[in-house]
Amino acid sequence: MPSTTKNRYPSRSLKVLATLFVGILAFSYFINPIVRERVETAMNRGLRGYHAKLAGAHLQVLNASLTLYGLTVMQNAHPEPPVAKVEELRLRIQWRELIQGHVVANVLVQGPAFRINVRQLQAQRAGKVSLREVGWQISLQRIYPFKINRLEIPDGDLV
Repeated sequence: MPSTTKNRYPSRSLKVLATLFVGILAFSYFINPIVRERVETAMNRGLRGYHAKLAGAHLQVLNASLTLYGLTVMQNAHPEPPVAKVEELRLRIQWRELIQGHVVANVLVQGPAFRINVRQLQAQRAGKVSLREVGWQISLQRIYPFKINRLEIPDGDLV
């Protein structure tokens, strides 16, 4: 006679999925220092006359988003004050657009502060590299290769 009581324990496949999910989350935190180093290196490879430092990074494997923390960009000739400081830079794929065949991303720039003084402007002007050749766009594309569909800057400062 078949038993009418329900199995109180989750199925084996549910356990495997839960373990896989926890494993992916743990992996994403484990690789954060590696991601930070690689992103910083890639950005600096694209910059000419400037360099970037990054305090931290978090790659979310499940939704393919990248969050950068404490991004600082300095001019090599005059590193103080930094040209740009960004508290948080969040890049996320737009999944709705992906379904339609477009690989684009949302970018959130939280708390950017851009400060350029006269010495830095004079050094930039006297240098051999024009602003178009500095490589800002190349650096951004190297850290997140998808086209930017939406750019949001809720709170910023330009001096």
